[in-house]
Amino acid sequence: MFQILPLAADDIPFVREIVRENRAALHVGNIPLSEWRDAFRTADGDGDEENFIVRADGARAAWMKINHLEGDVPWLSMLVVAAAAQRQGAGSFAVRFAEDFARERGFAALKIHTTADNLAAIAFYQKLGYAIVADWPEGDGRGYTFRKDLHQ
Repeated sequence: MFQILPLAADDIPFVREIVRENRAALHVGNIPLSEWRDAFRTADGDGDEENFIVRADGARAAWMKINHLEGDVPWLSMLVVAAAAQRQGAGSFAVRFAEDFARERGFAALKIHTTADNLAAIAFYQKLGYAIVADWPEGDGRGYTFRKDLHQ
């Protein structure tokens, strides 16, 4: 059984760890715990961003960030699933939650981006009904923007 809760201070070490587990796909280096705490402290109360923890049977399984909530189309800007929880439905549950979260706030669409070399994420988002609407250069690679109409 899955559950989504707002990110709490004691979730930050988990977020750091799953980002480290997935750093190759995310194209990030090792970010110190103090920087994670500072980043979440800064984001707390920011009306344009919400951070969530996905729990599977009570255990932390994923971190999700939805932002651009004060714009025209929100973004599921981060979805990182712990290695032990991958391919068990946590990611799909999180995306459906993000879609409902956006729809309940009056948005007609949701956007997601990923790097072009993250083939698993590309297939995952397409399976969930997202279409590539743009590609873009990113650092030493390319990426894609996906979009889904929420009033289908």
